[in-house]
Amino acid sequence: MKKRKYHDYDEYLFHQIKKTSSRDRRKRLTGILSLFRKWFFLQRFKILEARKAFKKDSNALCLGARYGEEVRALGERCQATGIDLVECLPDVVQGDFHDIPFPDDSFDFVYTNSLDHAYDLEKIFSEVGRVLKDN
Repeated sequence: MKKRKYHDYDEYLFHQIKKTSSRDRRKRLTGILSLFRKWFFLQRFKILEARKAFKKDSNALCLGARYGEEVRALGERCQATGIDLVECLPDVVQGDFHDIPFPDDSFDFVYTNSLDHAYDLEKIFSEVGRVLKDN
């Protein structure tokens, strides 16, 4: 996989926000494709739930949640919140997974399908560790 190189974090942010906020892209990735993506995530979360990765009363965070398909799918199994650089209400609020806008020890479970879009994996893992509850 070819990894895009950015001169700095601002260039990274500009590129990611431009992709997610594009009306053409948003139109293409909603509708029938959105239903397929939600189905895909439902299957993935069934497996994770069976492996006891989370429970019905878990509070989950989806990072880089784009248009919210994984938030809606996970929300059928537990309480779920999504963040992305561009909000997509009601499922996804504005937030950066390099600087998660929630207090320490807020979530039982963190999910992302977007690490390939990360600028600084070490920072993201540090943030995930910070917002995860100790148990």
